[in-house]
Formats: sequence, C-alpha cells, structure tokens
Amino acid sequence: MPRENRKRGKKHKKPAEEEWQPPKPAPVHEFLPSAEPSWVIQDPDQLQLEQDSPFGVIDADVKAYFRTVDVQLREWQSEDVDKGLDEGEGEDPSEGRRLFFTAAMEEMSGKETQLATDPECSIVLERMIYSMDDFARRVLADRFSGSFDKLIKHRFASHVCQTLFAQAGHTVARELRSGSKPVKSDDGELRTMSRLIPDICEELLDDFTSFLHDHYASHVIRALFILLVPSIPQEGTAKDATRSKRSAKWKSRQGPLKSVFTSEKGKEKVTEALPVPEEFSTWARTLLDTLKKRWNENEIRAMATDVRACPLLKVLLEAEAELGITDATGSLFDSVTEGSLSYDGESEPPFSHFLATLLRDTTSSHLMETLLNIAPPAAFNLMWSTYIRGQLSRLADHPVANFVVAKGFEKLDESQLKNAFEELQGGWSRIVAGSRIGVLKALILRSGALRCCEDEANTAVLSAFGIQEESDGPRIIQCALRQLSLSVPTSGIYISAHTLIFTYFRNYKTSISLSLPTEIKPQTHAPNPKSKVPSSSSPSSAFPSHQINSTSTAMSPEEIISLAHSPISSRVLDALLDSETVPLKSKRKFVVSLIGHFHVLVDDRIGSRVGDRCWAFADTYLKEKIARSLFPHEAALSASFYGKFFARGLSLYLLKRKPDEWKEMQKNRSQGIRTNSAAGSNSAVPLYGSNATSAPPAASPAAVAKPEKKRKERPEDEIDAVFKRSSGKKAKRSGALDAPPLVVQEVPVVARQPKKPASDLDAIFKAIRSAPNEGKKKKT
Repeated sequence: MPRENRKRGKKHKKPAEEEWQPPKPAPVHEFLPSAEPSWVIQDPDQLQLEQDSPFGVIDADVKAYFRTVDVQLREWQSEDVDKGLDEGEGEDPSEGRRLFFTAAMEEMSGKETQLATDPECSIVLERMIYSMDDFARRVLADRFSGSFDKLIKHRFASHVCQTLFAQAGHTVARELRSGSKPVKSDDGELRTMSRLIPDICEELLDDFTSFLHDHYASHVIRALFILLVPSIPQEGTAKDATRSKRSAKWKSRQGPLKSVFTSEKGKEKVTEALPVPEEFSTWARTLLDTLKKRWNENEIRAMATDVRACPLLKVLLEAEAELGITDATGSLFDSVTEGSLSYDGESEPPFSHFLATLLRDTTSSHLMETLLNIAPPAAFNLMWSTYIRGQLSRLADHPVANFVVAKGFEKLDESQLKNAFEELQGGWSRIVAGSRIGVLKALILRSGALRCCEDEANTAVLSAFGIQEESDGPRIIQCALRQLSLSVPTSGIYISAHTLIFTYFRNYKTSISLSLPTEIKPQTHAPNPKSKVPSSSSPSSAFPSHQINSTSTAMSPEEIISLAHSPISSRVLDALLDSETVPLKSKRKFVVSLIGHFHVLVDDRIGSRVGDRCWAFADTYLKEKIARSLFPHEAALSASFYGKFFARGLSLYLLKRKPDEWKEMQKNRSQGIRTNSAAGSNSAVPLYGSNATSAPPAASPAAVAKPEKKRKERPEDEIDAVFKRSSGKKAKRSGALDAPPLVVQEVPVVARQPKKPASDLDAIFKAIRSAPNEGKKKKT
C-alpha cells in the first residue's frame, strides 16, 4: 500500500454477529405481608428509610441549626454555670442562655418526633431535656404520646425516652409538693407529668411483652420501672444504671449532661427515693401481672440467658421485692427459682440445673446475686444449702461464681458463717493467688457485722498470705494491698513447676524494698511500691480492729510513709484514724511513731492529706511536739509544692515567739472557736507559716469589715461658717483630693457688723487673709 494512503490509529474490526442469549429472569423479592397486590415491587431503600425515620426526615437547614445548638450547649455544660455568657458585663449570665434556649425550643416545636429519630439531632434533644423546666418536659411527653411504641424501639429515639423518664422523676416530685394541675388552653389540655406517666404505661400495655427482648426497648422499660418504683436499688452510678457498658461509654464521650441554668456545685447527692403517687405502684403491679399472664415459667426463665433481657428481669425482680409480692405463689421469683417458695422442708430439697448454671454464667450470675439478695429467709437457706454449701472451695476460686458467693456471705447467720470458715480452711492461699480477694473481704465484713468468728477471720487472713510467725504479723497490710504471699505455699496445694517459679518471683520479700529519703527535694517523692487492687476490694479495708491495731502500730515509719504515699493504701490509714473500734491509745501511738518523719510524709500529694488527718486527730500537746519537730525543716517545707500547705496551718513563727498564745489558738481551733491572735491575723484567716512569698487567702467581706474610724474633729473657723451659711452643705478642705468629708460641728454663726455692710465675697476674702495656717495640709 502506498505510504500516502496509510492512516494513523487502530484498525477497526468488522462487528461480529451477536450470539443469542436467553432472557434474564425477573428479580425475586421477599414480599412483606401487606394489603398491596403481589405485583407491586417495594423499593428496599424506601423500606429502610421508613424504618429509620418513621415520622419523616428532618429538613437540612433545621438540622444545621441544631448542630449549632449542640455546640453551644456542650460549651455551657462543660463550664461552670456561674461564668455564663455575659461575665464581666454586670448582667445575669443565665439571661442570655434563656433567650437562646427559648429560641431553640420554639424551633423544636412540632418536630419533636423527627428530632428524636434523627441520628445527629437525638443527642441534641437529649441534651436539652436536662435544661428544660417542668412545663417543657410535660409538653415534650405530651407530643410523644401515641408514638411511644415506635419511639422506644428506635435506635436513637429510645435513648431520648430513657432520658425523659429519668428526669421525669424530679418533675413528678415537684408536682406533688406544689400540687400542680393540668393546663387548659385552646389547643387542648396539657396533662401533668403525674398523669402522663400512667397514660404512657397504658399505651405500652398491649405490646409490653414484645419490648422485653428488644435490643433498644429493654433499657427504656428498665428506666420506666425505676420511675414507677424509685426505691429500686441501683448499682454503680445512678446516671448510667439503666445503660449498657457500650452505651455508657458512648454517653461519656458527649461531655457532661446537666442543666445550663442551675449550678450543681455544693449540692449533696440525694440518697432517698423521690416521692411518687400511689398510682405508679399500681401500674407497676399491672405490668408485672401482664407479664405473668402472657408468659409461662419457661419463657420467663429464658430471659435469664438473654443479654438484653437479663438486666431487665433483674429490675423486675427488685421491683417485685419492693412492692412486697415476692413471697406470693406464682411470682417472678417463684418462677425463676422453680418453686423454691413451695418447699415444705420435710422432703428432699429440689435441685435445679438451671439455677446451678446461673452460678457460673457471665450474664446470669448477676441475676443469681439478685435472687440471693431478695430471697426470703427460708428460700435463701434452701438455695444456700442446695447450690453453694459443700462446693465453696470450688465456687470461691471460680472466675464468675466467686462474686455470687461473696454476695451470699452478706446474709449468712452465725452458724452458716462458721461452716463457711471451716469449709474454706486450707484453701485461702489458692484463692488469694487467683485474685478472688472479694470472698475473703466479704467474710471479714460479715464477721464484723455479727461480732463473731473473729479468731477464724484472723486465722484466714494469716493463712491467705502465708504468714506463720508472729514476727511477720506487721506485713499483713502490705501483703494484702499487693495480693502477694509472704512465703511460697508448698503444703496442701498442688503447684506445677512454672507456677512455682512465677510465684517465687511474685514473692513479697523478693519484690518489695522500702527506703526513706534523707531530705526533701521539690517534685521528688519517696519510692512507693504500687498496690495491686483498690482499697474497696482489698481485705485490708475490712480487717478486724485488733488486726489493724496490731499491724499498723508495729510497722516502721518508712513502711507507713510508703503506704501513705499511695492513693490506694492510704485509705487503710484513714480507716485506722476514723475507726471507732480502734483504741485511742493505739491511734496516738501511730501518730507518735511518725514524729520526726512528717516532713517526708507531707511532701506528697496523697501523704499531705494523711498528715492533715494525723494533725486533726492530735491533741494540743501532741500538736506541739509535731510542730517543734518540724523547726529544722521549716525552709524545706516552705519550698515543697505539697508541704507548704501543711506548714501553713502549723503557725510555726507564732509557736517560736509566743508559745502560750499558740497553744490557746490550737485549743480554740479544736473546739471550733475563732479568736484573734496577737500576731495581728484576722479571725477568719488562718495563720501562715514563715513562707514570706505566700499570701493569705482573701477573707469574706463580713470578716474583713471593720468600723470606720472618725477623723479628729477640728474647731470650725470663719470660712466654714460662711460656706455653711451660703450653701448649707458640709465644707471640704482645699488641697485634699481623695480625703473623706469632714464632720462639721454646729457653732453659732458670727453676726455681721451693722456699721460696715459688705458682700459675702468680701467677707470670704477677708476671712481667708486673716485665717491661721494650722488646719492646712502640709505639702509633700
């Protein structure tokens, strides 16, 4: 082919003949039961949208507005309420917040259900519920009425309903105190919260059993029962008692949820249950009766193994106990325990494999603890003798069952407690090595509550940590705090080779060494071996009084200081000083043993608080000995970051100059009497040490206020008389810029000479020229 006829690009092939293919079959859809014809194909995306937003999708502009509301409320909730928006402008800080919050409430009106089901706006609505007043909460609950069956099953709206029920208890309590009544208007009647809650229960009654196993509705039913029966004990924090661990973790990332109008500072935690109407208890009984009528015993017991329904069943059992219907035949307790209430005591006790499984199951063990706690005495004795007694050695060492055993120890009588000590004898070292320390603590606490088996408790503590000689007795507290044995257990327990080596390196004598620094250095603290467990689960917090007395007073000051510098073990020393069973002589001996080491003790964040407790316990004579022992370390304490706070309360400079007055001041302080000291300190301001750089704290205006001293009065001259006669006001001294007004005495006015009348201005100049210079202020 000639070159000029060639063209660039790929060579196009001739189109091939298309092969014949059979037609594709029509897609097969899973048709939902509906009244629509079978040929109507529903869009899966549309179905999912209807499930996620059953009340419609909120507008994008409204969602953007509530994002700004969320940012502003989060900022206000994270700061102190007293700071406010208009700080420094002299206005009420809550006024600007109320205007902003009112605008958000107006924008929310009519869109409550849409906001509650939106993924982003539901947390905004939940955040606003904490700041709503009682009227706004009633309006929100009224807008939700008729839709609660859908809201509590929704992924996001369920948490809004849960928060609403949690905060409704305070509204109901205030309505009972004030006697609130429904509000009537053109739009209808706004019911009170005391009337709305029973109406909500009536709305949920038809589908009540369908909510028990639901992933989102179960925790809302828990919050509803806690509202109906406020005396239900709530474990952990009251705010997250109805939330799962995952939900509580997510909620903690949202920042503090509280009111932006009222400050929570200085408010004590309310431990008593909020008052509710009698109708609430009636509706709680109605809901429980509905469950027992619709479900049989097997369906009720099936809730114990469900992760979502088991916490709800636990709340239902506690509500039943608070209502006083646990002993009734056919109750939830009777159904779960398989007829333990009907046992007559003559025949062989029934054995349930279901209850035996609850002991070792991770989910159901919490339910078993509740059953033991609320069981009547006869039912408890039956359950204890059937499922726990005789197996204590294995159950106490089980990773799950040991919590149930520790809970059961709280209801043992004296004979059962002795049997428990005998059954566990010889196995305490294995139990402590497996970190099942709660069993030992529960036994010691029960022994102290019943005032019995103290010798058995002492023997159990000694054997648990491998202490055989009396000289090693003072090591009990340190061993218990670290869960380490004093010697390797070799008798009575099978230990493999690798376990023996591991236990040897965990041995107390080889792993802990204590030393006391000779001098204080800023930001430097003594070596402190860390404790392994918190004091709440440590047996040292539950030691018998004689055990604490014998061990703490025999420890060296270096060991006591090492305990005092730990945030965990320092609570043991607090318990020693606060205990009513420890003799005063032992407490005094403990404080005296620290004299000469207080400068090291208080040079720590935690140790300084222990030093304050020792100082508060000591009498005047002992305080003087402590203060005089710190004279050589006065400069080091003043330079210490933590020690200077302890040194300020000692008033060492006053002790050096006027010891008698120092003793009187300490005596008055111990009696709660405030007196002025000769050093010139105010009665409301504590005496400070020799640190010249530290300034005393600002006293209250009432304490600083002093009567004003009147300036020395001077006789009125002719100028004062003329000005008083002409203006009728008090005269001011010339040349005094900021001086307070003078007090002018009433003197007779000098009469004018009738022979030579003159104007007031001539009299003024004449008086100025003839006035003496005694009353004028000297120039500086």
